[in-house]
Amino acid sequence: MPDLQDWHKRIELEAQATERSLANLRHAPETEERRGGSPATIVAEHASRVAVAKAAAPVAERETAAGVNRRARGPRKEETREELLSRLLDPTLTLEETARMLEVCPTTVRRYTNRGILPHERSQGNQRRFKLSSVLAFMESQARVGPKAGEE
Repeated sequence: MPDLQDWHKRIELEAQATERSLANLRHAPETEERRGGSPATIVAEHASRVAVAKAAAPVAERETAAGVNRRARGPRKEETREELLSRLLDPTLTLEETARMLEVCPTTVRRYTNRGILPHERSQGNQRRFKLSSVLAFMESQARVGPKAGEE
């Protein structure tokens, strides 16, 4: 149960932070705001500040999870309906996924692409990417010709 352990750890860390903050308040020099205030008043003020911070934290987490805070990712590329449909109906496969579909090792898939038998595209990182339709067409051509047609 990693979720439960994470939750308990978070509660423990928050309690430790609260204790440190209270200790700092107790040992801090007197300010004009705190003069005449009892320790109970100081603790109550600190508890109210902590409660406000905790109430604001889930909102920030939800905004980040929902994608409201997109500074790190940059602007989204708007794609047309046709581009969306083609991406969803004919997805791009990695080398390993293609090898699993063809029931061969990844080295064999690389060999097919080097010989021009299996069409592929290159990603920005110069990795081989395969369209599902081209892999299926290759599988059909292999079934018609024979299992060792590309291995000559």
